[in-house]
Amino acid sequence: MKIKKIDQFISRDGTIKNVYKTDKGIIELSMIRKPNYPERDVICCPSMYYCRLGCKFCHLTDSNCDVKMVNIEYEELHSCLSHFIIDHGFSNKNLLLSFMGVGEPTLNKSLLLDLENNWVNICNYDTCEITLATMVPSLDRLKTISRSELIGNKKIYISLHTPFTEERQSLIPGSKTTVEEICKELQNYNQKSNNSEHHKNKELAVFHYTLIENVNDTGRHLEEMIKISKQYKIPVKLLRFNDYCELKKSQNEKYKYWKDALGKYTRTSIYDAPGSDIGSSCGQLTKKYYINTEEDK
Repeated sequence: MKIKKIDQFISRDGTIKNVYKTDKGIIELSMIRKPNYPERDVICCPSMYYCRLGCKFCHLTDSNCDVKMVNIEYEELHSCLSHFIIDHGFSNKNLLLSFMGVGEPTLNKSLLLDLENNWVNICNYDTCEITLATMVPSLDRLKTISRSELIGNKKIYISLHTPFTEERQSLIPGSKTTVEEICKELQNYNQKSNNSEHHKNKELAVFHYTLIENVNDTGRHLEEMIKISKQYKIPVKLLRFNDYCELKKSQNEKYKYWKDALGKYTRTSIYDAPGSDIGSSCGQLTKKYYINTEEDK
């Protein structure tokens, strides 16, 4: 398996991104540096070479480029990870692989399984944790993660982005799962794993909610999210949005208002994605290599 490092970027916040090219396409890896995570190395990974699932707020959507969505195989990711770790001389003994890059990780279960069985071969780490962000293409796909003993007890971030099922399926057309089905499955998963020692926080299922101005940040959205938080107690991470076309991020005041309102019923935080100035944020990865825009010239 041949790989070639074709680019490297360092963000003003210390995030490092390496770009690799294989026979199949582009693999980008990003490392979130200390002091964000002083106890472990955190590497954000893709699960696919490209994504055509069509989320309305993703920078790869409507790119009009003829690129297939192909699963990344273990040997390919392993080669890139090994080079990345050696290239930058990371010294922590604990590794966190975060599948929040390009693609839908539950559609590439074989990659997760192979990593679970072979992580010790990546480098000389004492421990390896896995987190993944999923839009939940189907309830069965979610259950393969939340109910599997082999890859259970892994932190799952659900791309929710609206509490209303029909609206969510419009924003995320690749998901056919209802909000209620997602909430019930995540509640069961958190109850099952609330004594886990694998991660810093006990709850291993968390909602990702990106606030987009006048799209999913209205009063009715907040009221419904409060109902969900009261009933299911699933933590919420409010993500800063990277403006895309006519979609704009909500005002800072609204983030604080939502955090205070939801925080009365469940653990709620505001998250600024590291490396946003080098294209390391969700929805922006690989954009430079597949889409020619004025900002890239």
